[in-house]
Amino acid sequence: MLVGHSAGGHLALLAATRPGTPVTRVVAVAPVADLARAHALGLSDGAVAELLGTGPGFAGRLAAADPVRRPSAGVPVTLLHGTDDPDVPPDLSRRYAAAHPATALHELPGTGHYAALTPGTGAFRTLLGLLRDGGPAPGEPPGTHPAAPRST
Repeated sequence: MLVGHSAGGHLALLAATRPGTPVTRVVAVAPVADLARAHALGLSDGAVAELLGTGPGFAGRLAAADPVRRPSAGVPVTLLHGTDDPDVPPDLSRRYAAAHPATALHELPGTGHYAALTPGTGAFRTLLGLLRDGGPAPGEPPGTHPAAPRST
């Protein structure tokens, strides 16, 4: 299983699409799942351009590294994203889920970028439930995007 947060979520999604990968499941928390959109928004002071390098060939590098533009992973993918994330807009996860309909998108109302990684929060309990058995922790309601199936 690959688990990643933010840029790490981007890498987990990307790694799962590599042929012959031993990955059996991906859980991406607030992932940068749509690099082209992140670049257009100038997220993190132009982090996408810094990652890929500007200049000739940028468009090709962007296409190759953009999870939303890659084929489906072929393994279960779960996205967990707070609706009040100021660092990585939840729209990036929604766009990924729309492009990859088998993806389970759990949106956490009123939740920011780091809550799912903060022990003691409801978002953290939801993440633990997803890691443990693919569904939310007991007593935690799933917040699932309509375009994606629920993980229960």
